[in-house]
Amino acid sequence: SDGVSDFTLELRTTGVQTYSVQGGSVVESSEDIMVNPGDLSYIVIRGASGGGGSEIDTHTMTAGQVFTVWAAGYDGEDNYISDIFASWTGSGAAAGRLGPTGGVSTTLTAIPAGTGDIQADAGGSITDTTGTITINPAGLDHFAFDTIASQQAGQPFSVTITVQDAYDNTVVDYIGSAALTDTTGTISPMTAGSFTDGVWTGQATITKSQTSVTITAQYGDASGSSNEFEVSPGAEDHFTFAFIPSPQSAEEAFQVTITAQDVYDNTATGYTGTAALTDTTGTISPTMTTNFGDGVWIGNVTIMQEGSGVMITAQDGGVLGSSVSFDVGPASSSGSDMIYLPLVVRQKQG
Repeated sequence: SDGVSDFTLELRTTGVQTYSVQGGSVVESSEDIMVNPGDLSYIVIRGASGGGGSEIDTHTMTAGQVFTVWAAGYDGEDNYISDIFASWTGSGAAAGRLGPTGGVSTTLTAIPAGTGDIQADAGGSITDTTGTITINPAGLDHFAFDTIASQQAGQPFSVTITVQDAYDNTVVDYIGSAALTDTTGTISPMTAGSFTDGVWTGQATITKSQTSVTITAQYGDASGSSNEFEVSPGAEDHFTFAFIPSPQSAEEAFQVTITAQDVYDNTATGYTGTAALTDTTGTISPTMTTNFGDGVWIGNVTIMQEGSGVMITAQDGGVLGSSVSFDVGPASSSGSDMIYLPLVVRQKQG
């Protein structure tokens, strides 16, 4: 009335605003009005500060990378207020990998491969959660072995090798091969391949008995070694003799060392039997060893007859072996033999 009209105006967008009133051909504009955001209504986890970036729906990373997010606060009219202090937690592959755990932002350091998400809690039931965050493994850094138990020389055993990145994630896209070596120098095969989903499982054989054996896999600069394990000898297959000096003397004892060995020439330490002794003169004594200890027998023998190219053979069933040839000379003179010299008597002239 009287040319005056009252009305209520609701401004929902923050910033400097104006409004206009039109009556017929008359238009009147207001002065600038500063509209501030309302109270905090919700938060959105975004990829940049100040309400910038995009809302985190899904995100893909590689192990070793970092990813920072912010908690952007909004009023009920969807106006950005500011970045809001929140408590941050992670689940799945993001669990325990956020820092700081309280603030307007947090940074995820990707270590284990897998999936997870990030949650922000601004209090008062105002929360937000990202979409799925996927962490992929980085590239080949080293090889890891499943534990290898004690083995026997010459017997195949299973070996499992995994390709891993610097953070011990399995590099599932590796389909190459790796060279194999071991501390005995006798492993077979010498190549592991092809890997499937970053893993190779195959049979290996080591023919030399040894303690603290390790296997190493290598491709380029990437390598990795197994745990230490023991390779024990196999069953006795043959006998070997330590070198016998030549000549020996008939009827005089000399020392002989005999070793029981497996088919790969490892000392058969489990052999404790006895072996029959023969020689090419047919005069050796004794004709039977005593029991071996840890696969070895050391004892004295005597050959009663002279001969050249003499060999000694040890045999226990199908297990046998011979010495190198040596000569047996005549028996030496006994220290008890008497030597008589002529007695010459000279008479003094006088």
